[in-house]
Amino acid sequence: MQDKITPEQVEILVGDPGINNEFSAKVQELNRRLKKNNLDYNMWDTMTDHQQEIFADDMFLDNECACSVRDYVLGAVNSCWCPDAVEELYHHSPCLMGKIEKMQNAPKQYNESKGPDLSFLNEMIDSVADQLIAEGPASQKVQDYEQEVIDSLAEAGIVGSMLVADANSNGPDAQFVIDGQPFWLEIKENTNAQMGDGSITYYPGNPDGERFQPSDWKKFGDDGWAVTSAALKAKEEDILAWLTALIDPARPASSKWRNEDGSFIPGVRAMGTFQTTFRAYEAAQASGLQNKASAGFGRLPPVVAPSSYIDKIYAAKKSPIYYIQIGGKGLYYLDGNPANLPVPHFDGNIGVELRPRPSGRAKVKNKETGETTYKYWSSPVDPEDKVMHYSGAYMASARFKSHDIAPSPYTFDDPESIKAMLAAMNQSEEAEESEDV
Repeated sequence: MQDKITPEQVEILVGDPGINNEFSAKVQELNRRLKKNNLDYNMWDTMTDHQQEIFADDMFLDNECACSVRDYVLGAVNSCWCPDAVEELYHHSPCLMGKIEKMQNAPKQYNESKGPDLSFLNEMIDSVADQLIAEGPASQKVQDYEQEVIDSLAEAGIVGSMLVADANSNGPDAQFVIDGQPFWLEIKENTNAQMGDGSITYYPGNPDGERFQPSDWKKFGDDGWAVTSAALKAKEEDILAWLTALIDPARPASSKWRNEDGSFIPGVRAMGTFQTTFRAYEAAQASGLQNKASAGFGRLPPVVAPSSYIDKIYAAKKSPIYYIQIGGKGLYYLDGNPANLPVPHFDGNIGVELRPRPSGRAKVKNKETGETTYKYWSSPVDPEDKVMHYSGAYMASARFKSHDIAPSPYTFDDPESIKAMLAAMNQSEEAEESEDV
């Protein structure tokens, strides 16, 4: 892809108003997540790769893309353009993708030869681009909907504190109060949103049946893990090929799970956080091995789990979440209903998306010039060989797949519906008291 888009074309993309608006909307959402935790976008360069990954989840191809419009554009232009990367770019950066494809399909205008064939995205991107023009960036819609719910809770008199206990963007979105007791609430703009995730560890030298393990068993539950582990075992050969491709002598940690003869070391994990060099990671991407190590998303065959999967994901959080508000559907309970609300369980099929998620490259800032550059390490094999370290995790993410779920009788995005729910609860309590008398 890099040899198909020239530096002159990159400058055109960097200056494009639509791409700038899309990037600005993402930064606005990123800053909102940061401010919920007493942080700020101006601190972005000082944060660790893992912290950046948490806050930038589902908005950028990698953490570096959040630094500037230029980095945002180059992240797409210099990507491997394998199917999983294209799918992810289309999902969170439709305007940028549309502009790049238009540039590729108009060689005469830019005096360039035609780029890779992305015609399979034509109708999809055009549709999303039209929707963005009419409705605005998706991240702004999510932010507006969360605020709409919070405003409704306030108008109905049951809004709680917005001091989020989890110090990251994956904490609860709001709090409501019933009979003096606070309860955390998850807010989703629609049923297609990602609904939590957990990382996977892999011990290739362990006995059969114990090689794949969740980093947190509570996040999956027995039913969710049964489906997830089956999908992982089916992809084990591809996952092992990808991890093998990540081995680089310049970073010994990349092969700590193998002996020199290639045999596996019992009890040593190859994946929890994978560690490699950026050059090895790029090569594995370009060869398609990363895409082969993935499952259950985009055009790949689906991996379907029971609704208890997301029940456990939210119940396992530091601040357990038992209620979820879905735009267009209403309010549901998850792993329990401690507030005894007259709403149904959030039920249906859950899609499990399995794929590596990199955390980025370390950066250093020159104290005198303020310039930020990538950090390089000397290879222990050859001190003249300077490499960038790269790492990340293998993630299992949940996404709701049943769009025909029955609507809840009550919704938290309408203060009148909230009041009606509270009235129904009061009537029920009065009826129970009358029966007791």
